[in-house]
Amino acid sequence: MKTVRLLVLALFVVVAVASQAATVTNAYYVTASGFHNGIVEDINCLSVPAPVDPVTLAFSVSFDNSANVPFTTANFTLISLNMPNEGPLGYSYFQGFDELSVGNNALSKGHNYFLVTFKNISAGATFLPLTYTVSSPAAAAKCEFESARGTITVGPPWTHLTFPMTGIRLGQTIRLNFVAGPVPVPGPGPCEARLNIYDAVNNLIASQSVTPSGSVAFDYSLRSAIAGTGRGVARKELRPEVILMPGTPAAGACQGQATAEVYDDLTKSTSVIVPAEANPGPINLPAVQFGPVGVGFLQTVRLNVVAFPPNSCSGTLSFTDTEGNPMGTPKSVSLTGGQASFIDLPGTAIPSDSGHGEVMAAFTQTPGAAPGACIPSVEVYDTLTGGTQVTVNPGPTQ
Repeated sequence: MKTVRLLVLALFVVVAVASQAATVTNAYYVTASGFHNGIVEDINCLSVPAPVDPVTLAFSVSFDNSANVPFTTANFTLISLNMPNEGPLGYSYFQGFDELSVGNNALSKGHNYFLVTFKNISAGATFLPLTYTVSSPAAAAKCEFESARGTITVGPPWTHLTFPMTGIRLGQTIRLNFVAGPVPVPGPGPCEARLNIYDAVNNLIASQSVTPSGSVAFDYSLRSAIAGTGRGVARKELRPEVILMPGTPAAGACQGQATAEVYDDLTKSTSVIVPAEANPGPINLPAVQFGPVGVGFLQTVRLNVVAFPPNSCSGTLSFTDTEGNPMGTPKSVSLTGGQASFIDLPGTAIPSDSGHGEVMAAFTQTPGAAPGACIPSVEVYDTLTGGTQVTVNPGPTQ
């Protein structure tokens, strides 16, 4: 008989609220041992030894502990696991217990699934039993194994080198460059870098993990981005990200520098270079105002905003001329972590005697909304070809 345990929210609530609402971002290193048979539905399971003992698990997760989180794979990364695994791994969070559950979406006999829960995750983490099932050997596949003891060590937070949204067209490549140092890890253990590229709805579309001793580059072209129709994508907004991961809980935070560049596949000429920023904080100012950007009548200016996960972002995108007069139609957005949105203004809509006018872009946070990690940026691209020619990150706002 199959046993299923889902990582879903409980139907009852025990009031033991997390000590303080915050975004929890850490790496966790888990060891579980002393496995015995848990729920015994087959008497033969009493004599079947646990196939894996101890089980070691390392993962990184980032979530907001101010509310329950149903099972999700967002902002969860598996570092290592010493047993076979099936299906997507993720987590759920129960605010009433300050309890984090990690594993597959279901625990089922005959599958390589596991589930482990930690209490008081916001204040240091306490280990509860790790339970797993396996697909082989045949005798063990009928059983469910539960640990008698275990430990969890909280490692240093990972460093996120983040970028704004950057558009590329078919025939262009975005390159993610990373240079380790000056001190990759001031302590024992290697430093791993994960180079990711996301689309505008927070889908991870390309990724590469390296243990850099110096520098590394990672390319992504729209030639590999195929739409549901089977045709290549003409233009796409992308969000690069570099995650620096200490290899052990004893290690210090990793260090490095990263840039994203856009170059032409034919000529290899670089048109855009965007530096990364580490761990963006909440936008506490009422607005982020960009300086004047010149746009020709054959160009289009685009204002992007992305909610850096796991934080949300709420506000309004708008354009004005250099005297503050509205241009185009403002757009209100309410984004969850990793989602992005934009508005465009063609150069033909910008008044000019010479065919080249100046426009200013602004992102204004929704009044009364909780501060979010909103990353706005401005692009200027060729209206005919779709090729990005200029990218402007937000500068200091007084």
